[in-house]
Amino acid sequence: MSDPQPLIYPEQAVAKLRLVSLVKRFADHPAVRGVSLDVAEGHVVVLLGPSGCGKTTTLRLAAGLVHPDGGGIWLDGREIAGPGWGVPPERRNLAMVFQSYALWPHKTVFENVAYGLRVRGLPRQDVRRRVARALAMVHMPDLSARYPGELSGGQQQRVALARAIVVEPAILLLDEPLSNLDAVLRDEMRAELRLLQRELGLTYLYVTHDQAEAMVLADHLVVMHDGTVEQQGPPETLYRHPRSRFVAGFLGATNLVEGRIARVGPDAACLEVPGLGPLWAGVPNGLRDRLAAGAGAWLSVRPADVTLSPAAPPPGGENHIAGRVLHRVFLGDLAEYTVDTGSGAWKVRAHPSSAFPPGEPVSIAFPRDAATIGLDP
Repeated sequence: MSDPQPLIYPEQAVAKLRLVSLVKRFADHPAVRGVSLDVAEGHVVVLLGPSGCGKTTTLRLAAGLVHPDGGGIWLDGREIAGPGWGVPPERRNLAMVFQSYALWPHKTVFENVAYGLRVRGLPRQDVRRRVARALAMVHMPDLSARYPGELSGGQQQRVALARAIVVEPAILLLDEPLSNLDAVLRDEMRAELRLLQRELGLTYLYVTHDQAEAMVLADHLVVMHDGTVEQQGPPETLYRHPRSRFVAGFLGATNLVEGRIARVGPDAACLEVPGLGPLWAGVPNGLRDRLAAGAGAWLSVRPADVTLSPAAPPPGGENHIAGRVLHRVFLGDLAEYTVDTGSGAWKVRAHPSSAFPPGEPVSIAFPRDAATIGLDP
């Protein structure tokens, strides 16, 4: 298979790892169906999706733990896998951090971290120097003599990370590495993983099902569903401008309504929604040519982009909807309202000091550039 044409990537960065049209079946079940993506050097690419979407299989294909049934994989411009074959994992210069940490319980922290270097036959002095440096990077310089059973979950995760980075891999593969940690420690480790990546210029291919984790870590976000790439790009772009109902709903709470295209303008389109009237929203790149008057479409707008006011909607006001508060939930740094519009309930997130009691008439509104219009396949 010849080297493929480069895929579109933010900042036109050079691809360190390239997956092209990957296919993987297990007992005739297509776990991965035509997945293509680039992992650019010095970037964090996050595969996000529900269980069974194919993200971990994609990571295992990159690692060389399984071979593709179709498509190919390139590392630094060299083809390393194709249908039914692949360069062995130990010759790919990749390192993997597993969800279960995969530490040897009978080996000390030092021995766990040193294992990969010893397999490579490095001199004892170099092993000691590099292990000490790796443990210092993960803030564990004084725990080299302990065993995994004597460490907390967060410390074990740091050991697994040190064992991966000590071999200086071309790319670090991480398979839901924080899922076994409690919420507070998970937040701390997210920040540490990001800081370490930036300080060392590491390249990550990271798998998670946690939307918040993906948003914090990703330079390039890849949302997967049913073995395919549903949408990929910068996290904020996917959040603000989802290209499918699945992406709109999976990346967080959203208000999603259906209607028919009434007009298409230069920078937005108008959707006529039964019971709500005309609503304007932005149109993602590449979709405008597919929009036609009368075509069915949907509109998505995030609760935080909707404002709530006690006044009645102004006559002819754009994207103003009359409603009545059903209930209010206090969420700490914000309050979430459920508003009955007569044609479905809308979620609105506002400052916690706001006070709109249940039953009160209100007006909700949103700017057109905060919403997006999409078409079903």
